[in-house]
Amino acid sequence: MEEQARLAGKKVLRVNCDETNLQRKQRPVKGLVVDPAAARMPQLVKDDMSRLGSLTHLAFICDDSSIQPLLPQVIVGNEATLRKRDLALLKPDVPGNVYLVRQKSSWVDSALFIAVLKWLRQATKKYEMTHQVVLLVDGAGHHFCEDVLYAMRRLNLWLCMVPRKLTWLLQPCDTHVFRRYKA
Repeated sequence: MEEQARLAGKKVLRVNCDETNLQRKQRPVKGLVVDPAAARMPQLVKDDMSRLGSLTHLAFICDDSSIQPLLPQVIVGNEATLRKRDLALLKPDVPGNVYLVRQKSSWVDSALFIAVLKWLRQATKKYEMTHQVVLLVDGAGHHFCEDVLYAMRRLNLWLCMVPRKLTWLLQPCDTHVFRRYKA
């Protein structure tokens, strides 16, 4: 890939894309809970699914610090988690490269991924004469379906799949960005 880009007179811009689930409540609480600060007796706690909710963060990071701030960051929520009135309130404060997506599910599917790829191409458009975007992704099905592959070709984005067990080496979104969420 490097050689092909060099022959075309371009630098390679390595862009890692990954998504993670962000839960309002990290894990269901169940069992006997003792609060040492409380004077009450220990209580039996049941799962409260009504308080659960999640968003998906689809992130892009790259190896060029001058281009990084332009890359899209996408937050996807379902209709219950991202309510219309909340979106209206948030919109004025959201940076231009951050996209809030409200849909039936907070899952990223191929249609949404294609839209996100268009945002990526738009963000890197002024560099298309000097840089070849190489997108590093994991093996998730929506990254490799036929529609996505055609879209990537039309958008002149090169695809590089990160093999299993090499996340630690080739997926900085996972190892350096999302790991902080999980901590």
